[in-house]
Parts: sequence; C-alpha cells; structure tokens
Amino acid sequence: MELDRLKKKRAAFKSATTKLLKRIDESKDSIDSSELDDLLNLLQGKIDNIKILDEPIVDLIDVNDIGSRNRKKLELLGALLSVRLASRIAKIFKYECGIHYWTDSTVVYCWVRSRPDRLRIELRKSKNYLPPVIGNCPGKENSADFLTRGLSVKNLKKCVA
Repeated sequence: MELDRLKKKRAAFKSATTKLLKRIDESKDSIDSSELDDLLNLLQGKIDNIKILDEPIVDLIDVNDIGSRNRKKLELLGALLSVRLASRIAKIFKYECGIHYWTDSTVVYCWVRSRPDRLRIELRKSKNYLPPVIGNCPGKENSADFLTRGLSVKNLKKCVA
C-alpha cells in the first residue's frame, strides 16, 4: 500500500512537470500567474496545489520518501525549471542584460561541468537546456537561504554575505 502511494506521487509529479514545461514552452509572449504559481508549487514539491493535474494528490511529496537518486533528479529538474523560467521572464520584459545563474547544489554544479559523453542519454539532452556557466555558492554561504535557516528580519539587516 505504501509503495502504491509513492508510485502515485511520482507519477503525478512527472505528469505535472511535463505538462508545466510544455505549457511554458508553448506560451510565446506571456506567462499566466497560475503558471507561476504552479511552477513555485512544483519546485516546492506541493503537487496537491498544482492546477494542471488531472486528479490532485492530497499529500505533499515527502523528501524522506524519495531515494537519493531521485532526489538528485529533483535538484536537476529544479535547475532546469528555474533557467527556463528566468529566460522566459527575460524575454517577456525584454531584459537585455546578462543573467548569471547560481546554485548551492553540488549535484547540479558538477552535472553542468561534466563532459556530455559521461552522462546518460536523458541527462545529456537536459544538459543542453542549461547555460554552460553556473556559479557555485556553498549552501551555508547562500544568502538567499538565510531566512529559511531561521535568521530574523532584524538580523538580516545586519547580515553581510
């Protein structure tokens, strides 16, 4: 029974990801606010809040339920979704400045830096969507995560990262 629940979650997550990426790629000039909400929910693993699923799943994805191999795939998927979203937003706002991508994930950083012939076929295809230059910021030095690690707003003002 537990295995069936996990299979359902993974299938729903894969379905939501595929549909959302397809919808983002098809939209030429604008991104609907519901697409942004869906994307944020997907990146946070909250598949019950995603509106494009045929049948919603009530549970949240529990990261502890997912094996380390699948967790790495989720990190790579998050990087792919973030890059696609950033490039789409830059096109919509006609932002002509260089965009720099950073990750605190060693998995993503090593994957981008690796030689394509050492990757499995599906990873090789996905690597084409990521920019070749992604900076690495160790997790404890990542200023974007200070608030999620319990830093108060008062101390955030004093923080020098």
